[in-house]
Amino acid sequence: MASSTKDIRERNLESLESAREVARQLADTAKQAAEVTQETVRVAIDTASQTLQRSADQFVRSFGLSGREGEELARLSTRNIEAITECGAILMRGFQDISREWLSLAQHRLQKNLEGVQTLATCQTMQDAVAAQTELVRDNIQQIVESSRQLAEASAKVASEAAQTLSGPAKDGQARLKRVA
Repeated sequence: MASSTKDIRERNLESLESAREVARQLADTAKQAAEVTQETVRVAIDTASQTLQRSADQFVRSFGLSGREGEELARLSTRNIEAITECGAILMRGFQDISREWLSLAQHRLQKNLEGVQTLATCQTMQDAVAAQTELVRDNIQQIVESSRQLAEASAKVASEAAQTLSGPAKDGQARLKRVA
């Protein structure tokens, strides 16, 4: 009987180590996917910025705006495009930071769950198993609440920074445009 229990524990430990390795591989894959997504969005933002700049220049030429009005509209368009580009960069950086934070939290949680399962596997009595399981559930709930708080704070910070970037040029530009008109 003792030999059988020892074999079961050894198999459980081997399974846990396999699960850890899979978790590491998943984390690496998720990190690579986040990096590829970031680069794709950066290229899309750059392309959109260039397209908007060309459109603004074409708009000025199409409506025959020249002199002071054309220059002011071109400056306003350029500032707005710069604000949009900067906002996109802020959002991308925020996305990357939040993705890293999420992956870190998920890795930490997986590690804690594996440790909890390992503790469960070594329990000798039903009381020990119930105590270990309830501790694992409590830790999971506590971690969910803390993770949610951290991600919400990071999201709010990014949104605030992006909004601040966009609000400056828009207010300045509206006042200048009214003066030109």
